Amino acid sequence: RRARESARLGGSTPRGRRAAADTLEAAQRGGLAAMGGYKLFATAWTVFLYVTTALAQPAAAANTRPKAPHLVYKVSPGAQVEIDLRGYDKDGNRLTSVITRLPSAGALFDLSQIYATHGHRPKTEPSGRISRTGHAIPRTSKHRVVYEAPNKHVSGSFATIRYTVSDGIDTSAEGIVTFISDRNTDNVLVSSDFSDNADGWSVVGNGASSAVTHERSSHQLLNHFIYAADARLNIDPQTGRDRSAWYFNAPAKFLGFSAHAYNGKLSFTLGAFSGDFSPARRNSDLNMVVLECTTCNLGKGMRFAKKISEFNFDGTPTRFNLALNEKQWLKDPNSVLSTWTAPTQCEMVELLSSLSSIRILGDHTNFYETVALDSVQLTSPVVGHKHVIPMTCLCIHPGTQC
Repeated sequence: RRARESARLGGSTPRGRRAAADTLEAAQRGGLAAMGGYKLFATAWTVFLYVTTALAQPAAAANTRPKAPHLVYKVSPGAQVEIDLRGYDKDGNRLTSVITRLPSAGALFDLSQIYATHGHRPKTEPSGRISRTGHAIPRTSKHRVVYEAPNKHVSGSFATIRYTVSDGIDTSAEGIVTFISDRNTDNVLVSSDFSDNADGWSVVGNGASSAVTHERSSHQLLNHFIYAADARLNIDPQTGRDRSAWYFNAPAKFLGFSAHAYNGKLSFTLGAFSGDFSPARRNSDLNMVVLECTTCNLGKGMRFAKKISEFNFDGTPTRFNLALNEKQWLKDPNSVLSTWTAPTQCEMVELLSSLSSIRILGDHTNFYETVALDSVQLTSPVVGHKHVIPMTCLCIHPGTQC
């Protein structure tokens, strides 16, 4: 501005005009340089703000694997029941449900279009029968399908199906749905009533004998039952205790996946026909019931027990109802130097998810006896779309995440 004023005042002579022009040109060069410095500074400041703002932003959260709860549903023989396989996703992502195993008895159907959309019957159509695994449930059905039970009486379950849920990034572990008869009021998952035969039960720890005898008669609480008698005594001469004991051993239908029984019960009836059950003769330091999983705990196995000292069995036919939760059992530490402690919640779920053995004590005294077993049941605490197992224990790799 000052250069322009000087040019105006000195413009009356040639020398003055040249001097004024030189002054104006110098001023313009200095202004441009200043402007360039300002622009460079502004650009650097913008980059700095962008970088620091980006660094201040929190990292995107990792995706959480969705979960497919294990469920139990009741249904009448030959009837249908609608089931909900919506799953659970902590992140709130939209899920797709997929059938991964079909029922071995009965049939599974998609909802009819009119029922899925408007709630009007018919609920299913013959063409909607699901005939292959990997079937994705249509979104219009809102994760619902229908199971049709076979028209026959069962004392335990009709069948099971398996499913997964996916959020498009991760897929859950399989959820297992069991269908039981609504004619059993106790939510029985599996049972042996010995009405016709020994139902696959055997004896272990009784010398060379592993057979049980089936009896069709009745005696107080016992009505069609199995029994066994001591075939071998192995008494410690110093302590007078049994160094070996025999147990009733459950068949395969009680084993494998039994997690639906978590917080339910293991029930059975015991009674004796011979033997001295006086306090001096009774075994006091044995396990009354043993549950075992050989594949649990990353292959190291786990064994839980109820101690005989918790009971006062004197041979009289007695009904036992043992709660299947972590508060009622003791975990074998696998060391004689360690004490038995209560398992964790997820350890109990893991064991029930892969049961390899259920054993019920028959050798209650340190001499000869004959003991009978009747009406063995595993029961579930709830039915319908309720989570039988705590969500925190539904893991893709049990024993590592639980």
